[in-house]
Amino acid sequence: MRKLEKQEQARDKARMREILERDKRERFGGTAAEYQAAEAAKVKSPAELVENGIKTVETLYTELRAPGVAKTCLKTVHTFIKNVQSDPSNEKFKRVNLENAAV
Repeated sequence: MRKLEKQEQARDKARMREILERDKRERFGGTAAEYQAAEAAKVKSPAELVENGIKTVETLYTELRAPGVAKTCLKTVHTFIKNVQSDPSNEKFKRVNLENAAV
């Protein structure tokens, strides 16, 4: 009885995957492998992520809206990065203590 249920679930799962695959092709064109390759190409480098983060902080926390907040945030992040650069093998610098008042 259980084997039959498992087999039926496996068939349903395979059928659903086929439907999803077909839907992706219809929406985005090409095969699912091509879609996944395109998505992988969209992944940003760490430098791009940092640059985007800095722009976001500067945009959200302008001097008119929140004086000094962006500057303090960027100084704190700079300190974190400088600590990791100075001693990359130190586990203490690889984590951020979220209970820290500066964070």
